Amino acid sequence: PAALNGKPVTSIGPAFLGHTGLTSIAIPGSVTHIGSMAFAYTGLTSVTIPASVGVIAAEAFRWCPQLASAEFLGDAPNMDARVFDDAASGFTVKFASGARDFTLPTWLGYPAEEVSPELGVQQPAGNPLTDGDATVAFDPVPRTGWSRRTFTLTNAGAGTLTGLALS
Repeated sequence: PAALNGKPVTSIGPAFLGHTGLTSIAIPGSVTHIGSMAFAYTGLTSVTIPASVGVIAAEAFRWCPQLASAEFLGDAPNMDARVFDDAASGFTVKFASGARDFTLPTWLGYPAEEVSPELGVQQPAGNPLTDGDATVAFDPVPRTGWSRRTFTLTNAGAGTLTGLALS
């Protein structure tokens, strides 16, 4: 949870150490520190690290043999030794295009991949969009009425879609 007893969760300690049945976790955006062995010896298959995390301590995700990837939503955090050691064969660190302090083809000894979101738009009939357009103008609506058009946005890419605004 993002808060316990009304206080924000900012750090995760070894509370999950050895919980092999733990296969997924949602780390809240309030977390700034992931402690030593916090998720070691778990059954995690992937993990998403929020942009708020600035420090990942030693062996935080070590000995997670099912862990195939770690996706970072922000810039590279400070990371201690052996954080992802003994993860699944082919384990990959994924980070958003434009994130700072990551390196390719490896980051801190782990295979790394830069990923980008890919936005898909399904629009209602009569409101065509063309590739590269960022704006759709609708017919004027009288002040006494209203109009609704539903657009469905999907992310077909490998990266997390952020910074999207509709007005």
